Amino acid sequence: MSGGYGFKVVVSGSYAYLAHSAGGLRIIDISNPQNPQLVGQVLESQMGNGLAYGVAVAGSHAYVANEDDGLRIINISNPQNPQIAGQVPESQLGSLSNRRALGVTVAGGYAYLANNNDGLRIIDISNPQNPQLAGHIPESQLGNANARQVAVAGNYAYIANYQDGLRIVNIGNGAVRTNEADILFRRAPDGSHGVGWYGTSSPFPKLFAGADIDGPVLYGYAGEALGGTETTQRIALRWNSAGKVGIGGRAPAANALEVEGNASKTAAGSWLANSDRRIKEDIQPIGHALETLDKVRLVDFRYTEDYRAAHPGIDERRYLNVVAQEFAEVFPEHVKAVARSSPTAAKSSRWIPTL
Repeated sequence: MSGGYGFKVVVSGSYAYLAHSAGGLRIIDISNPQNPQLVGQVLESQMGNGLAYGVAVAGSHAYVANEDDGLRIINISNPQNPQIAGQVPESQLGSLSNRRALGVTVAGGYAYLANNNDGLRIIDISNPQNPQLAGHIPESQLGNANARQVAVAGNYAYIANYQDGLRIVNIGNGAVRTNEADILFRRAPDGSHGVGWYGTSSPFPKLFAGADIDGPVLYGYAGEALGGTETTQRIALRWNSAGKVGIGGRAPAANALEVEGNASKTAAGSWLANSDRRIKEDIQPIGHALETLDKVRLVDFRYTEDYRAAHPGIDERRYLNVVAQEFAEVFPEHVKAVARSSPTAAKSSRWIPTL
């Protein structure tokens, strides 16, 4: 065949499907092996600017690893007239300059794409007209080589990883699976919830958020928590995707650290803040300081039943503090409103002094 080079072939029924580089996808009737006949094709000019390097067939669709063009999905229900059905362009498959789709296999409603120096991409093909990215194992977790081909059997993907050799990745359908130094908590191909060892001293060196942790990291997609279950489930510590931390079950919203209920220190002293002269500029004296402070009303009060119901860590007793709205009249730049849900309203605003 002219116009390209044969790189990968798969057989389904009485047809062979050939990834023919610049020649695109060729479909060959092999019902008579002594006299194979070319019956259909999708030219590379119809599939973008890539080269067809890999192909897999599942049902009525062929999946073509099309180098710089990404993944192309072809409807082959009529082998004499194959039609392009869907695509995941390479522009959606990472930002590395040398990424390119080289190999593909299909298993369990997913296409597994060997994407060169981008690693392994997992694509949900339950709707071939609208394939969706579902998972990614970057090449940094695969030895910093180049993923060339991939095969799937049972709970494992087997990656031909060029100069790095063979990499085996657990993609099991159980609730818990492993991938090198990570334990993943959700079904494949989810890779965003788990615990792993991150650091350059690990047998599988990798960083977390650019940091050399040299220890375990617990991670989740939108938020995580640590808790206990002695008498009932209780959250001791939780944090969200913005890196904000809540203690005592508090869901942090506004500040880097928020506490539900009381907090204490082991010794007397202040919670310290950096106040060095060298980190300040435009320093202005406060005129009539005592008169200004005298405008702040110190009050003794109890929290409402609704608020205590929403925050069980608050004791039923009297407290000493200021009223934030009144404090804002004196120091408006040191009070901020925080939107939170409450038992009696869909959304309410609380005012918090920030001194």
